[in-house]
Amino acid sequence: PEKRGRERGRTKGFAVGFSYTSLLYVITLIVGRPNFAVKQLLSKSPVPPPARRGASHRRSLSARIVDTSEKLRYAWIVVLEGIEDWEKRKLRWRAFWNGEIIDRPVMLITVPATDAPPLPSGWKETGDYEYHWTDIGHQIEWLETRNRSVTYHGEAIPAANGPLAAWCAYYGGKTRFLKDTIWHEPLFDDWADAPDWGRDWDDAGYQHLKKMIEALCLARKNVMYVGYPPTLHSAPSDMLSSLRRVDRFLLDLTDHPEEVETALAAMSKNGIAIYDKLFDLIHSHGYEGYGNWWPIWCPEPLGVFQSDVSCMLSPAMFERFIVPHLESMSDHVRYGFYHLDGPGAIKHVERICDIPNIRAVQWVPGAGTGPGTVRWMGLLKRIQAKGRAVYVATTADELEALLSELDPRLLILGMNAATPADAEKSMRDACKWTARYWGKRRKR
Repeated sequence: PEKRGRERGRTKGFAVGFSYTSLLYVITLIVGRPNFAVKQLLSKSPVPPPARRGASHRRSLSARIVDTSEKLRYAWIVVLEGIEDWEKRKLRWRAFWNGEIIDRPVMLITVPATDAPPLPSGWKETGDYEYHWTDIGHQIEWLETRNRSVTYHGEAIPAANGPLAAWCAYYGGKTRFLKDTIWHEPLFDDWADAPDWGRDWDDAGYQHLKKMIEALCLARKNVMYVGYPPTLHSAPSDMLSSLRRVDRFLLDLTDHPEEVETALAAMSKNGIAIYDKLFDLIHSHGYEGYGNWWPIWCPEPLGVFQSDVSCMLSPAMFERFIVPHLESMSDHVRYGFYHLDGPGAIKHVERICDIPNIRAVQWVPGAGTGPGTVRWMGLLKRIQAKGRAVYVATTADELEALLSELDPRLLILGMNAATPADAEKSMRDACKWTARYWGKRRKR
């Protein structure tokens, strides 16, 4: 599939309404739901970097339908409550993953619900933070209530922002439960006391996480999407720096480099195994496609990776210690997202974008950097120049400035709006400015 994806490449040029995805979107508007053949066709998504498409790769629509007739991985049986245009949202997501758009970039817009129930708050009064983060029944109620506090517009889907109990899967290490987060305690002072990397990943925290994911799948089916949780097993360097303590980890890079490399390689392998096990569990309950704790959706395996500790590493150390596990873990999925956090990590952005299966970068400016996304335009254009998409939070006031400079095919915009009417206006404006600034631009 990877080779075939590279052969297909992206649809050449930028012409709203003339790609296969746009054509199928129009069909959906007419008939309400795409038929089986349309679903099959759209289930195929190429992997960048795109190759030039020769005559041998220009296959007919019918040939592509036949070629994909048995490629659906999971049944389409989950319909999300309150998302009446779910099929159309999926078409826009598929267009994005194919490097195309229909008439604007992907937009993830949330609006405060007018009848939102209050969040459970008894745990705050008692100070029982461990109960709040780990009790399964309470977490189901809390996450559902939190999701119902907003409505979802554009391509956003209701997905759990957590569960943060995923942080308890920590090679048997201790965690400290706080009001707003879970904190990792260092586990070992000497490398002779390091965990058994091949065994200790399956600790009590991971076993409890599995139970919580299963309970969420059962309780939230057809209501909200259950995706991959925010476990640091997807960020081996960050987890290892917590297990060791950050200052010791940084010294280890020069004092114990072989031990660090061995640990990161084993932790990456464990992270891949956990990814497969948890998605097998999620899909066994009929959930369609792939997602995580963001309001996003993908038809094929999607992973989110990070190395926040890399802001303290030189490019040479990043290459030696971080790149190998980013490559191995992203190779396991079809689409890799990288969470780029803070100005200190910018020095690594080109190298990150050179990793073949990192398809997109989420840019988070970090604390103390001030408001506004337009001020980071230079960084965002650097990422897009490498053929990678960017996912940023923004406001309606910045829409035109962003769309005048950034390729909408490689863009996900996260926004809040005061009312559903404001959300609709932002989407109309995005269509207008996409056509104005990109409708006649030369082909890439």
